[in-house]
Amino acid sequence: MRIFSAPKPQERLSLVTSIQFVVELEFLTPPVSDEQTVPDRDRSFHYFASALQDAGLQAAFLLEEKNKKEENYPEVNDQVNDNDRDTDGQMTESQLLAQAPRGSIIKTKHNGNMFIMSPQSSIPWIKAGAKDNPLLRYWLINPDSNISGHGQHETWHPTALTSPILRESEANNLFPGLNTAIYTIWTAHSARVHINDACGLHVHVSPAVRQDLTTLQVQRVATLVVVLENSLLFHLCSPHRRQIHTQLIAASGLAYATNSPTCPLAEANLPPNILKGTGAVEKAIKFLWTASDLDQISQMLSRHPKTRDTRPTALRINTHKHEDDTVSHMLEFRHAQAAFNQGFVDNWVRLVLTVCKVAFLPTERFKLVVAML
Repeated sequence: MRIFSAPKPQERLSLVTSIQFVVELEFLTPPVSDEQTVPDRDRSFHYFASALQDAGLQAAFLLEEKNKKEENYPEVNDQVNDNDRDTDGQMTESQLLAQAPRGSIIKTKHNGNMFIMSPQSSIPWIKAGAKDNPLLRYWLINPDSNISGHGQHETWHPTALTSPILRESEANNLFPGLNTAIYTIWTAHSARVHINDACGLHVHVSPAVRQDLTTLQVQRVATLVVVLENSLLFHLCSPHRRQIHTQLIAASGLAYATNSPTCPLAEANLPPNILKGTGAVEKAIKFLWTASDLDQISQMLSRHPKTRDTRPTALRINTHKHEDDTVSHMLEFRHAQAAFNQGFVDNWVRLVLTVCKVAFLPTERFKLVVAML
């Protein structure tokens, strides 16, 4: 009788293949004529957030800091009626806030107060004590300090549209939510919105399972970016983006790597052509794999203090603080320019997701891909 042995159990992978992402689009919004008792920026943000809500997206916007009095905002669960709020002046002098439905104003622990366009759909998870950063649950209109208007757009409001956390199904289904948001913002106002060379399209990526980014995952992604940044990522974007951000290999801590001996983790994850190479790319990648935690990698990916290049790098690790004071991390790709061309936005996001999916392949397949690049 022939005896068949049972297959050996496969070693559990330390990488996940399911990912989630957030898309951030920078632009300038026009002033919106309305009640003068409402701050100009809040009028504009309310206008575009309302358009998103009318399009079927759960939307919100961040209130202007100077117009909120945090100690006077009622909690979502407070039993306060509209008459009480108007009489006591609990909201602010702003008519927009004074007339806001109960539960519309949400206090966030680490960010500005948020105005939710449809509070009824949001109260259940707030009452349940959700710990996640509430800003990551909405199509959010918020101020952007990285851009400014000039000339006829000088009085327009620097704005960012930030998506909620999206799963891979959004990409697999051809980005229905993202395309709706882009079209809605572009067509909401007769003056449209304005984008200049400083406006970017940023994509944040992290594992979709309930765990934080690992050092190994970031090292894998950063390895691919070092190899592909010049020939693919920047190559597919507007040439002006190279004036906004710089390559990792040019000005980050990786640019100052020496040809040190390879560490065991690098030997396990990198192909021979990288391990034996002595060029700038090979030295940078081998140095990247000596990092022991996310803080070290973040320093390596940041602009090196010795460089004269003042441009920030286009790949970074972002930290999100949650309501229970825990933190999570996402990788952010800032290479691309802002656009309201749905085809460009969809394809760029898909490219970024593909880079991360390749980084999360089983070890031997990842090594093979790196060897072929």
